[in-house]
Amino acid sequence: MVASWTRTIGKSRQTSKDSARFSNTEKPKILLIGIPEADPSYWTMNIAQAPQGPTLRRSLFLPDFICQKINSHLKYIYNPKKNAPYVGMHLIKQNLENDIKGGIDISLIDYPTEKEIMRITKKNFFKIIGIGIGCENKVYEAKKLAKKIRRNSKNKEVSIVFGNYGATTGKKLGILTEADGTVLKDSPEEIEAKEKQGKYPYTGEGVQSIRAFLLNNQGKLGLELKVKPDAPMVSYPVPDPDLPPDNFFLRWLAIKMGFFGTPKDMNKLAVSLGCMNKCSFCNTAKNFGNKTFLYTKAQEMYQAMKKQIDANEARKDYVPETLFFLMDENFMRPLANTEELCRLVEESGKNIRWGTFGDIRGLLEYKKKYQGFRGLVRGGMLSIWIGLESKADVFKKRGGASIDEVETIIRELQELGILVFGSFIPGLSIHTEKETRVLINEDEIKMKLIKEEKLNETQLRKAIDAEVAARKEKGQYDLLNIWEDIQWWLKLNTAANQVMMLTDTRLVNPLTKEPVLDLSDEEFGHTFRRDTHPNISGKRLEEIDKEARSLFYQKNGPVALRTVLTMWDGYKNLKDSDNPAEVRATTYYYWLIKRSFQAISLSLVFFSETIFENCSGSFLNRLAQFLDDFEKSTPPKNDLSDEYQRVFNKDERVVSKTAKWCAARLRTHFIGKHLHKDLGEMDLVYLPDSSPTVPNEA
Repeated sequence: MVASWTRTIGKSRQTSKDSARFSNTEKPKILLIGIPEADPSYWTMNIAQAPQGPTLRRSLFLPDFICQKINSHLKYIYNPKKNAPYVGMHLIKQNLENDIKGGIDISLIDYPTEKEIMRITKKNFFKIIGIGIGCENKVYEAKKLAKKIRRNSKNKEVSIVFGNYGATTGKKLGILTEADGTVLKDSPEEIEAKEKQGKYPYTGEGVQSIRAFLLNNQGKLGLELKVKPDAPMVSYPVPDPDLPPDNFFLRWLAIKMGFFGTPKDMNKLAVSLGCMNKCSFCNTAKNFGNKTFLYTKAQEMYQAMKKQIDANEARKDYVPETLFFLMDENFMRPLANTEELCRLVEESGKNIRWGTFGDIRGLLEYKKKYQGFRGLVRGGMLSIWIGLESKADVFKKRGGASIDEVETIIRELQELGILVFGSFIPGLSIHTEKETRVLINEDEIKMKLIKEEKLNETQLRKAIDAEVAARKEKGQYDLLNIWEDIQWWLKLNTAANQVMMLTDTRLVNPLTKEPVLDLSDEEFGHTFRRDTHPNISGKRLEEIDKEARSLFYQKNGPVALRTVLTMWDGYKNLKDSDNPAEVRATTYYYWLIKRSFQAISLSLVFFSETIFENCSGSFLNRLAQFLDDFEKSTPPKNDLSDEYQRVFNKDERVVSKTAKWCAARLRTHFIGKHLHKDLGEMDLVYLPDSSPTVPNEA
């Protein structure tokens, strides 16, 4: 089994290297690359930033520098560590392979090393090298990389192009110039000039802009396109598999210990560009405006998914499931595509699970129409990433939903096993550490009521109080205590969370002076080096941001375990269903947990109260209850479950007996210590001394 894993992993690891090796044909060559050696936080920060691990107890009496060193590693223990593909670059590759007459050889390396780039560019004659700069803090690295590529390249006249938000920022700041390469985003003045010259402008959208670049430079590059820049795009699933460690020893150890069981067969599929919402902080809304559909009909989308499923099912090592993440900033709007995809997945009878992005407005519309969310489960929905941002409805994305309705929607989704990824933003302009105020100044409302209603003082007071109550119910605040907001975030207990400070990038606000260019990936979104917030200093916001992320771990537990607990809730609530699609969902939940159970059990060592600061009593009790219940449970009885059992048995055989014994001992000890324990003081997570008691709202 280990040998077969090695072969599988070897093939997967070769993907980036093989993509740079071409046949002996004379087809022209293009290289697309991400920025070399991105920090680990660059691909873990989006869903569950550190801390996602324990910290050593202060009572251990270890020197501070040793504790800090150990804690710096512990905080990543539960973080999902995965090099997710750059879907935008894959979309460019997929389209250019269709667009260029005579064909093209395109190499794409999502996470190259600089040494790998130098080796490839020296060996191969590339006509174009495209560099994706995802974040503004990578602009200087990209500039230096372009210079090294030109010096090293086999083709001394190679055309270098830069794309993504970081490239646009670099151009606006004058850091990236024509001497470095072409940034695929034109200013309004450049667009006007190109239109007068009969050339195609660069809008910033990857496929349109690279097509425009090829057409504008057709004579120089010798590449002929079959389409115009705005022609419809194609989009195919991009594999995003789970892989064990690169190091042979660590890989062997992970498999023998049971830390890496049956992998999840995930795929990313871009289904639209842009977004219907106009959030002021968002680069997507600012640069690409409304939604552009890559699939105008759900049937077309499903057919693209089905091709991937058919390919997976043809493999001998196929796990009886196919997972997709649908790249759409708000897949719940319009609702028709969501409804149709759910119908197609349910009727297929296949074990298809998918995640996506959505908002409360779309979910509220769905709930009102169907009286609940079971249809989403039947249609394969596994996760939904929601920009909740705050208790306050700051960005008007809730369709009039009250705070209670928001809480109910999230609870009902997670009771069915649908994982809610909640995004939260400390540092909104309404945030304060002082008291919450629904209304700061009543005079405007008073004058309006007096003018329209001609009320006496008693009636006026009642009318104002009613207005305040109505605004409070809808989450409309003039000032909101930031710690009250954080407590609300914790109360929602979403399966996963993103906490990132409100930071106006230069793309959203050209006047901003935010110095983000020198931040590390881990600092990006968590460092506030200016004092422009109306109520809280930048330094204090950094402290609050750090504390909020710590509180998520302390109160609700690590994301890796919260997601499992949410699926277990879904299993319990749906296991007695007579609906075949709901039975498929519960079967998936059960076996995903089953193949993670060994790793979960071993990870209990990080909840040792002797060594580590612990999570809240409510989380530990919930985890203990789950462990106890799951040990006593039996698999669902159906054909899909039999397929899972076959795969599981094959993978479990390689796990050592010693590792299984250790896992069982840890479970027994943990259950005995935490199950049905009187929570008492352990369940309280105290806010910092400097934060005030949450006041009564006025």
